[in-house]
Amino acid sequence: PEFDLFEPTSRELSWNRPDTWVRAARRLREFDLVVFAHITPAQVIPYRTMIATLSGGHARTAVICHNVLPHERGRADAGLVSLLLRSTDLVIVHSEAQAAQASRLTGKPIHVAQLAPFMPTGFVRRTPLVGLHRRLIFFGLVRPYKVLAVLPPPLPPGPSAVRRVAAARCVGGPDG
Repeated sequence: PEFDLFEPTSRELSWNRPDTWVRAARRLREFDLVVFAHITPAQVIPYRTMIATLSGGHARTAVICHNVLPHERGRADAGLVSLLLRSTDLVIVHSEAQAAQASRLTGKPIHVAQLAPFMPTGFVRRTPLVGLHRRLIFFGLVRPYKVLAVLPPPLPPGPSAVRRVAAARCVGGPDG
């Protein structure tokens, strides 16, 4: 909601309404490519339903994995993600380590594409005024596998023009 939608974007899918999954997939059958962004195993059943509905149409499918498997795994995660990856035509990941993880779950082609830097619309790069500082801000939950959690407190010294702020909550470690 914080960014303008790309045209023509519609928001017709509802994660608790399987009829919307099927209806959307039927409309997408004649497109060349349908791309699914895999973020969590909770998406597998809706995505797998849509991919099954797409079969018999023209569309090929690709799944872009932000993380192949979640860092905090449940018992069913690997099986669910394997089901999704085996059902698509192409798997796209952002690192060689993720490609190795995906290859253990599917025999489908896997492509590594580095994640492009993203700047919000209207972002302007500026040099701070004299006396002001650039800020590195970390938002979110700090988990043991995240780099912020392994830095010794206080953070090691950096350039004097940079201030560091952690607007976060530690979870799952000695502080959480």
